[in-house]
Amino acid sequence: MLAEQPDETPSPTLVLDARQHLSPEGLARGASVGPYLVLDRLGQGGMGVVYAAYDPRLDRRVALKLLLPRDTGGDQEEAKHRLQAEAKAMARLCHPNVVPVHDVGEFEGRVFIAMELVEGGATLRTWLREARRDWRDIVRVFVEAGRGLAAAHAAGLVHRDFKPDNVLVGRDGRVYVTDFGLARPGRADTPAPGGPASDAGGAAGAGPGEAPSAPAGTPGYMAPEQYLGEPLDGRADAFSFCVSLYTALHGQPPFAGSTPAALVQAALEGKVRRPPRDSRVPVWLHRVVLQGLSAHRSARFPSMDALLAALQESPAVRYRRRALGVGVLCLLAGGVALHAFAAERERAECQRTGQALAGIWDEARRADMERAFLGTGRPDAPQTWRRVRTALDRYTLAWSQQRTESCLAERAVGEAGRKLLALRAACLEERRTEVRALTDVLLGADARMLDEAVTATGTLPALEPCADEGALYRQVPLPESAERRARVEALRGRLAQARAHGVSGKVKEGLEAAGALLPEARALGYQPLEAEVLVQLAELQRTHGADGEAERMSRAALAAAEASHHDEVKARAIANLVRLLSDNMARAEEASPWFEHGLALLSRMPRNDRLAWMLHGDNGWAYYRQGRLAEAEEHFRRALSLAEGALGPDSMEAAVSHSRLGSVAWSRGDHAQALASQQRALLIYERALGPEHPRVGAAAHTVGTDHLALGQPAEALRAFLRARAIYARALLPTHPNVFRLKLSIAETLQELGRPEEALASLQDALDVSARELGADHPEVAAAHGAMAFILQELGREDEALGYFERAHALATRALPASHPGVVDATHDLGVVHVRAGRAHRAVPLLERALAAAQDGDAPTTKVGRIRFHLAEALWASGKDRPRARRLALEARDELVGDGVRQTREELEAWLRQRAR
Repeated sequence: MLAEQPDETPSPTLVLDARQHLSPEGLARGASVGPYLVLDRLGQGGMGVVYAAYDPRLDRRVALKLLLPRDTGGDQEEAKHRLQAEAKAMARLCHPNVVPVHDVGEFEGRVFIAMELVEGGATLRTWLREARRDWRDIVRVFVEAGRGLAAAHAAGLVHRDFKPDNVLVGRDGRVYVTDFGLARPGRADTPAPGGPASDAGGAAGAGPGEAPSAPAGTPGYMAPEQYLGEPLDGRADAFSFCVSLYTALHGQPPFAGSTPAALVQAALEGKVRRPPRDSRVPVWLHRVVLQGLSAHRSARFPSMDALLAALQESPAVRYRRRALGVGVLCLLAGGVALHAFAAERERAECQRTGQALAGIWDEARRADMERAFLGTGRPDAPQTWRRVRTALDRYTLAWSQQRTESCLAERAVGEAGRKLLALRAACLEERRTEVRALTDVLLGADARMLDEAVTATGTLPALEPCADEGALYRQVPLPESAERRARVEALRGRLAQARAHGVSGKVKEGLEAAGALLPEARALGYQPLEAEVLVQLAELQRTHGADGEAERMSRAALAAAEASHHDEVKARAIANLVRLLSDNMARAEEASPWFEHGLALLSRMPRNDRLAWMLHGDNGWAYYRQGRLAEAEEHFRRALSLAEGALGPDSMEAAVSHSRLGSVAWSRGDHAQALASQQRALLIYERALGPEHPRVGAAAHTVGTDHLALGQPAEALRAFLRARAIYARALLPTHPNVFRLKLSIAETLQELGRPEEALASLQDALDVSARELGADHPEVAAAHGAMAFILQELGREDEALGYFERAHALATRALPASHPGVVDATHDLGVVHVRAGRAHRAVPLLERALAAAQDGDAPTTKVGRIRFHLAEALWASGKDRPRARRLALEARDELVGDGVRQTREELEAWLRQRAR
């Protein structure tokens, strides 16, 4: 919600036929509302008053919406119900353009909801009044708000009260839809063709099977069907959206009327006012908005997504996309009129060329692939199949449209312009080959392949370069000899099959296929193809875990690409090197120079957001591995921006970026922010992959870890048990993720006071790890450390010491000195010696832990703990008690927050006992 006083004269939410709200006395600064402390009053709407508040549990500011009191119990109960509905509706949504809800509760009989505070922003109404806005800026902001509405529709909700007062624009420019108090279940799409309007969705204000209630919303913004109390779907929100957009563009509302009744009548009759004479809004844009304001919903756009697509595609954009550059085609065609392209016979013939996917992706192939997916018996197979089918349908439809457009352009420009169109045809044919290779592999789907099937469809090469004149002319030319060209195309077809094997999880098969191609590519003597085979081998070797061979292949691919001016392969090879180096703790600092080289290369290439995302994300990971959290966060945020802007806020790439930002927050000790980021990633994975996918299990595991760090073991255990259920259905018992989960469950059981169960879980995990990871694997160190703590709690001190020493030895042997795992193991062993009266053995361990924690940019609270325990050891050893006192006083300043309350209390007691 908004962190600024709203516009003085907002258009309030009205509930028709309801009594006037009574204004409550404002809550004083510092007043408590449940767990929240009031800071400032932000504003008041039709249903509630909004405060800026502080959540001391998670040390963050929130927006608190508190229901206004009513003078009758019935009205109060109805309003409480609506505010609770708002919280539930918004909590169902996880989207960058919807204000996140944190909590809902009651305070003195009044419902409140706690939401994210949008710092330094304004309502959309205020934003529009602050300056004269260009129509392009207005459309951009409205499109972002529209995406939030589309997300609500996808979740089965209809907002029912969209208007500028219910949209916030943050200081960073991000747009948020809020105020879902009137939202109800409904359908975002249209009724089936020929179906009755009553099938459109739930009634306004009524659940399924209930009679419609009185219409609720804001007169002047409501759709005609909303005034009439008819069932609503997403087109009602789209109507309100277009009312708001019309008003923003033209400076006047679309419907004239001085009373609510007059506004209703104008909307019902579809009487839209003419725009002002001085309006600079393009005709095409005005027509889009007019269609969205149609009185009959069947005449509007079928969905919010369709409306947004129309708002983002001006005639100029459509023309450029179809004609491959209006200047080129006008020059070559000698001014051939565009309507000549649309001759029915030619269009029919071109559409047939655009349907050249028979046997690659058609009804028969869909049916065969569905049988293969469902035949795996995996519980997530139906959801995975639906997502793969949707992705392939969308990609092949776009391919067919481009092929048809290219055909039409070819018939218009004549012989002189066919060089450019031949390049486009070749580009599209390469994409067709990639689709064939991927569908061939997916037809043989097994249970293992389902893990990667959805991701694999996202690796199909982008179609945009095939419609980019500059990109087409920058392509590496094929050999002049027709025979050699044919051999190159055949080898590229086999290379596409190797790539399809790799991205779908059959890495060994991909390596074998690509390895067999390399001598043939070299024998052909066409170096660009050799570079392509080498970079594919490098990527497959990296996925296979052969990092040394992957680096060698990447460097060879880079050399071949450099010699043949093959920028695309150079960029892939550099991205592969950045990823390899970022994953190697000892060499992570070598990644950044390669990143800079890759970024410079991308600047002269056609736009490739996916590759840019990879470079920023992996360079951020390299910084993270070095403990340079500020640099890591900067690159992760850039990667997230690229993912959300180019690939979509619900893309897998966006989920990965959210998760990485969560890792940064975790390392800083900000576990509340870490939890929020990981929950966002989990929701995206669920939407993209379905609730039974192993990656969803891994995300649930991470969310549980954050709950545990926040002192919420019950919530953590629920998340862990969900992950365990998913893993049990999808992974082998020996999978490393299963081992890691057992460690987390054991730690949680210990926190819940169930040490015997925790011990059993840990012993099982250690048995598995010894077989699968090897007894000396660094991850096993964590298991030994966890076992030591449980044995210590059970009073088995001698056994515990052995496990502490083993954990320390494993960590220091396998990891750099500043690694958090080494710091923790060294600190833990030092504390054991302090508690056992062996201060002389504790001091050198704790000195090393403190130095390493400071070098590795550890969280302040961790440094404070180590400093306090070193103070204890120094005092007990009698070596340097003045320094011990100084360390303890420094630690007192660092041990701040609920998560270290017990340690701080121990420190305060220690200082009192040693007061001068």
